[in-house]
Amino acid sequence: MGEKHDNYDITKIYGYQFMDEEEKTFFENYGEALEQQAELIAEQHEIDIEEMEKEYDEILQDMIGEEQEYIVDGALLGCTNGCDIAKYLHYEGELFFSEPKNIDKMSRLTILEDRTEKINGYLIPANVNDSTGGLQDDITQNEKVNILGFGNCRAIPNAADLKEILEQYELTAKTDEIIKAIKEGKGTCYCFMQLNKEGWENLSTAGDYLSGNFQAAGGIDKVFLKPSYQKYNDKEGINMLSMLFCNRLGGIITAKESGQHHFIFNKWIEPDASDPEKVKEYMWNFFRDVGYSKFVVAGILGNVFVETWATFNPEIENGYGNYGLFQWDKDRQANMEKWAEERGLDITLVSTQCQYAYYEIEKGGMINIILDKTDYNFEELQCNSDTLKASTSVTMAAKIFATSFERCYLGYEKIGSVMHYKDLQHGAERIKAANEIYYEMAGFE
Repeated sequence: MGEKHDNYDITKIYGYQFMDEEEKTFFENYGEALEQQAELIAEQHEIDIEEMEKEYDEILQDMIGEEQEYIVDGALLGCTNGCDIAKYLHYEGELFFSEPKNIDKMSRLTILEDRTEKINGYLIPANVNDSTGGLQDDITQNEKVNILGFGNCRAIPNAADLKEILEQYELTAKTDEIIKAIKEGKGTCYCFMQLNKEGWENLSTAGDYLSGNFQAAGGIDKVFLKPSYQKYNDKEGINMLSMLFCNRLGGIITAKESGQHHFIFNKWIEPDASDPEKVKEYMWNFFRDVGYSKFVVAGILGNVFVETWATFNPEIENGYGNYGLFQWDKDRQANMEKWAEERGLDITLVSTQCQYAYYEIEKGGMINIILDKTDYNFEELQCNSDTLKASTSVTMAAKIFATSFERCYLGYEKIGSVMHYKDLQHGAERIKAANEIYYEMAGFE
């Protein structure tokens, strides 16, 4: 084991000069404990101690300014052995290029099923068992694992003999699959990853390093002032301090962003609101990334096209006071303002309005309505959040969203307890715009 540290060097943390004395004391004491634990874990998993201590330094850095600690679906992960550097490999005389693609997307944690208990009502929390990864666990070859990969693995050198590596790790039976995945740009990490079967490891909480009424900075008290890790759906959650190990190649996996707002809220750079094409691209990516089909996203955007008169202007307001990309009425605007204020968000931004629209879709903002037969609707159509997400065509999604979310009726009638819309405002235009957006955007994925 390495040398024991008397005091953690907090000057390694960006912004340490702005800490008060209590904060400096906390990070010195907790940093010391982390480095001692680094030595134990490195020894247990046969990981280089310098790599382990470097990773712990990065963890402390991540704690500063990370307001939400528990990891959720979409969290950005990183691995100490992952890199985006392209490499050459050779196999039985054939030379081919491993150039990883979509690393940001592949590095996101994916929760494979819906869970009853959620954070803020809609964020799916991860737990210690969300640890399947790479080709070995991707049995269907359809990317149905928690972690896909981190580009190319530093443990596999440039110009390596792939046949020797396959033999070394007893993977010759998967030769064709591995070569195919490398040529597709999935990287050597996806191909050779073997994650710890026991799942994620949670570090000890830091209550022992706090005293008096001291409250740690950067939101870390949300984790460390608890006697144990929060449980979600009866399983221990994971947070910014949790670690997962690649037993085959020695990498250490941790979260770089919790996912609580970076993925759902800020993955895509805020678009220039004066450029309709940039806003449209942002919205397409946002709603696709939260899991909606191309049909559904095109249906949503076709409605936004009509609602904003093709401007995609997030600050547009009509003569009735309806506001934004989705033309929320005064009551729904007030609800959005309250929701945004609680989260410190600006309602004039495209990102905030997308987030709130997603929240409404998932949390009861779409009311149950039947759209009656019209010139473009050949039979009654049940419209609500569930039927939207199950749409089997762009046209269907556009009609359901217009009816249940936008509520842009031309005549209505309540029959029993069910509301019926006779027709839609600009219904044909919404459908046309949605289909045009589908053919424009869907082919670029």
